[in-house]
Amino acid sequence: MKRFFCLLLSLLTTICLLAGCAGIPGEGTADAPSEGHSSVQQENTPEGEPSASAAPETEEQFSAEPTPEPTPEPTPEPTPEPTPEPADSLTEMLPTTVQVYAGGQVIDSLSCDDAVMVREDQLLEAFPEISRQTAAEPSADTAVYGDPDGNTAEILMCSTDGVQAPQRPRDAGIFFFGGTEEVWLPLDTFCQGMGLELIWDDSSGSYLVGKSPETFEVPMDVRVPTLMYHEVGDNVWGIESLFVSPENMRAQLQYLYEEGFDTIFFSDLSHVEDYDKPILLTFDDGYIGNYTDLFPLLQEFNMKATVFVITNSLGLENYLTEDMVREMSESGLVSIQSHTVHHAYLAEISEEEQDYELHQSWLDILRITGKEPYVLSYPTGSHNDTTIEVGKRYYRFGVKMNGGTWYTGENLFAVDRLYVARSTGLEEFKSIVGGYY
Repeated sequence: MKRFFCLLLSLLTTICLLAGCAGIPGEGTADAPSEGHSSVQQENTPEGEPSASAAPETEEQFSAEPTPEPTPEPTPEPTPEPTPEPADSLTEMLPTTVQVYAGGQVIDSLSCDDAVMVREDQLLEAFPEISRQTAAEPSADTAVYGDPDGNTAEILMCSTDGVQAPQRPRDAGIFFFGGTEEVWLPLDTFCQGMGLELIWDDSSGSYLVGKSPETFEVPMDVRVPTLMYHEVGDNVWGIESLFVSPENMRAQLQYLYEEGFDTIFFSDLSHVEDYDKPILLTFDDGYIGNYTDLFPLLQEFNMKATVFVITNSLGLENYLTEDMVREMSESGLVSIQSHTVHHAYLAEISEEEQDYELHQSWLDILRITGKEPYVLSYPTGSHNDTTIEVGKRYYRFGVKMNGGTWYTGENLFAVDRLYVARSTGLEEFKSIVGGYY
């Protein structure tokens, strides 16, 4: 029984606690409102007024200041783009292309619409016989070029101010008037009009621009003494007989001058009838004495000579340099021709090897002088039928060693020569050449 009353008491206590939490007045509760509740009854609240029992606003809500409206930032005035400065040269606007050799010199070149463009002033300097015959200006439709031989090239022109890239029609030149004034010409179109050779050289990775010899025919049955020399000088470092002393060389040229001989190039054979006593002076191998000792004598007597160079030896000790070769060629007194690349014994090598020796030396000389070589001297005279067949692909004459009298119009690839040695005195020299006239 005691246990029953304890459970009942615990149950009543629980009921009272639950009634207090639910706000129901229970036994022992006061009639006054508890703390935190309003004493004003809901029915006494005027219509439209907030209920007194509504929760008051929090302290944070009363104390917070109103958020100000953000002040819009002013829109900045757009900065005008600066006016671009014109380029000083077309080379600043267009990519540089491959090297171009013109007249033996490297000239500036650019790439425009897959065309190789070159500077007019450098091109005309390389070939001074060519001139511009009409003005090249921004307003000009075409520029016309010509030479004394009647070759002409008409180049359509466009222009650029050095700011905008040129809008170039096909085969057109460019008049550039940016920081400077420049005229650029399409290389292939110019060469085609002016009859110039334009050759790609794999060995140097460059374009070669040069003059080809005029087409000519050699008259028949004219005897022309063709003399074969090698070196001129007293510094005998090799086979002594090859070194004609400067003293003897002077005496021989003096004799030719006084006797009225006309020293000529092989190209002059086309009009050999214009000379009373034509004679060909040839020098094999391209030794340095041809420049230091022979060249001044040729200038003194205003005489011509043909020098056959071994192109792979140029620049080596005791041999001509490329600059020497170029200077002599530009003088108009020396014709630079081929003696192969390596002084090869042509009759002893294959056709493919012969083609390389003959073709590459042809390219080398064209690159250095800007003039297409047209005469081949067989090293030590060694050649065969294959040599002549290959030689005709690139040359017009083939020159042997000593062999006596050669008549024009005979086999142009079997030109005989008369050997002049260090031991050849003036009287012997007179007998060699004097019997011809």
